[in-house]
Amino acid sequence: MNPNCEIVSKPIIYTVDTKEKPFEGTIRGYSGSTAEAYAKKYGYKFETIGTPAETVLGDITGDSAVGIEDVQIALKSYTAMVAGLPETLTAAQKKAGDITGDGTVSADDVQLMLKYYTENTAAGKKLTWADLQKS
Repeated sequence: MNPNCEIVSKPIIYTVDTKEKPFEGTIRGYSGSTAEAYAKKYGYKFETIGTPAETVLGDITGDSAVGIEDVQIALKSYTAMVAGLPETLTAAQKKAGDITGDGTVSADDVQLMLKYYTENTAAGKKLTWADLQKS
């Protein structure tokens, strides 16, 4: 689903005798994805694997829950950004980790994710992101 994804060439299969053979398989991906557009453009068979799951705010790992692993990944990404290193999150992870909605995963997002995890998972409360942003 990454809109910046580019598939730069048509797939070619090399056989045992090193002769080129055109790709005759099926491309699988999400409905509306770059993979589907590519398959249509080049006339390949496409099989959908469904639609992408709705983004769960704070769920960087994609397991439908906000856990300590999500906090650790967000913190690692933020640390890399501060150090001037390349982006470590995918577009989907960045969307999930951007709690404040400012387009980046910042220290504020990491702090809110840790607070969410601590209050809801460790302490058993049922606070929303809005509740946490007020305090």
